[in-house]
Amino acid sequence: MDDRESPGGPGPTPDVEEAFSLLADETRLSILQELYAEDDPLSFSRLRERVGMRDSGQFNYHLGKLKGRFVTQTDDGYELTMSGLRVLGAVYAGSYDEVTIDPIPIDDPCPLCEGPLSAVYDRDHFEITCGDCETQILANPAPPGILRGREREELPTIFSRYTRHVLAQITDGFCPFCLGPTDIELDVEKVPGIGATHRCRHCGVEMTMATGASLLQVSEVVAFALEHGIDVREVPLWSQNAVFGADERLIEDEDDPAAIEVEITLDDDTLLVRLDDALQVVETTRS
Repeated sequence: MDDRESPGGPGPTPDVEEAFSLLADETRLSILQELYAEDDPLSFSRLRERVGMRDSGQFNYHLGKLKGRFVTQTDDGYELTMSGLRVLGAVYAGSYDEVTIDPIPIDDPCPLCEGPLSAVYDRDHFEITCGDCETQILANPAPPGILRGREREELPTIFSRYTRHVLAQITDGFCPFCLGPTDIELDVEKVPGIGATHRCRHCGVEMTMATGASLLQVSEVVAFALEHGIDVREVPLWSQNAVFGADERLIEDEDDPAAIEVEITLDDDTLLVRLDDALQVVETTRS
């Protein structure tokens, strides 16, 4: 999957700018961190003690700035709102760190030219690229938290699993960045095979992937593969075409509810999947 931000996306609204300005203070971030670390609400005095601020009035001022948007007060004390949880989740995921790793060789060959593949991670973005044809096989943003607790040699597989998770969101019509609704445009030139550009109506981000990737969410395809001893969850995305041997074609008939046909052949057994222009299954047939 490739991702590109659309230059037509909207800029920050006054509400967004105000929200970020509220977090531009060490004490307020400390308040959020202490609440994040606790499963139960904290009282005013306990929270002030945990943050380490003696001045009760000054502490109350900073806490008041966070209340409503990032912190809520209950009968039992203070706790984070969902927005507060998301902000701290992004911090702990390393979204604002800068991490780079050297290229990691991949044993599987390029699905296009059988050249050598390698994976790289640079700050908040990973790519799997062929050294011969220089095709970008897989690319996706991901916070450095994806690297934690993992051995270097397993990172390409981790990148594939993470991308599969993102693809599930996109296929279901959710922007993985802002959760806004997405529109799909089919294109036969952007990626090998038939490409699909998913464009978020809200933030304007664009994400391009092969339409075949959406089949990983189709229950009939998953079951078909399992019948032939293949667990699609264990197949790296860069090896998908080699394993499934899928053939794709656009349907030009305007009266046909399907826009794409994908034929998957395993052990002389064939599954035909027909998808509409939103990549939803119209029908499946076996032969």
